[in-house]
Amino acid sequence: MLYSRHDLKTKGFVDHHVAMQRYLHKYMNDKKNFNRLKYHEMDFFFEHLQILKNDKGRYVFDLVKIPDAEDYLFEKIILIYASGNESIDFSKKASDFDGLIDKKRQEQYKFVYWRLLAKWRSRLDKPDDLYTGIIAPMRYEKLKELRLLYNKKQITKPTFVKRCNYVDTTFFHIYYKVKCYFDEFKDRCVIRPLKGHDFYADVYTYSHVLSRHYVPLMNKGVGGTFNDQIPYVDVFELPKSLLDLIEEYAGFGSITKKTEFLLFEMDGVKYILWIRFGSIPNLKEKAGFEIRSFYRCSEQRDIDRFKGLTKQHIRDGLYAIV
Repeated sequence: MLYSRHDLKTKGFVDHHVAMQRYLHKYMNDKKNFNRLKYHEMDFFFEHLQILKNDKGRYVFDLVKIPDAEDYLFEKIILIYASGNESIDFSKKASDFDGLIDKKRQEQYKFVYWRLLAKWRSRLDKPDDLYTGIIAPMRYEKLKELRLLYNKKQITKPTFVKRCNYVDTTFFHIYYKVKCYFDEFKDRCVIRPLKGHDFYADVYTYSHVLSRHYVPLMNKGVGGTFNDQIPYVDVFELPKSLLDLIEEYAGFGSITKKTEFLLFEMDGVKYILWIRFGSIPNLKEKAGFEIRSFYRCSEQRDIDRFKGLTKQHIRDGLYAIV
């Protein structure tokens, strides 16, 4: 790893230029070590590679023709063509780094999308790494819920097919985001010691909370509560944000090995953060609290957990309920 994810997010233009020169040298002259770069580094590299021009002002690299760029390109196409109707819509006008996408390029992107979606589905059917191993069961449950809606005739066959495509596409987006976050960490988790215990957010934490509580279109009619865009949680830094919440809660409430959840009020809305004490999956010789879920309370059984408890002010609009 040449640069951490934080480095690449915070460096100024000059440093980005230097970083890109180093990555490009490795790509052109040291492919073996280039392939060892972390996922967030690949993301940075291909984002900048696509805009490189020669002395004549022409783009030098076409990511469509670079196999190493497949993951980045798939993610890019998803972000460009995701629509508000539970689909990837190649009929809409869209833009990329070079402005409005013409018909020829659109057809290229469409072909690449369907090819890479098939490849991604094969990986989910036979998980080949930590990330797909965790995401595959989540995807299975979501597709099972959709099939139940179809079998009950609550959705049509075309809608079922469209939504299955959308589910699989969204899970790649989640995979990409989560892997960019955790790939630089040896144990693929973020650990914070608090009150004599280790609290950790891992691949399961980020994947589950995103898929269940931050993608309303994917969960339409099949469960899941949807979190508001609140200032106390940064979805792009979700593991750190949730650990920060636990640390703030620990200043007011007791947390023991038997504690299963922490309660909060955020801008007048009730939230619950689920934790579980046990062995850390990637550090089996250690025990700690894994963050299992975090969501806005809507069911009565969750709301009832707040009864008889008191509000402890943490900061503006944020309270620990203890």
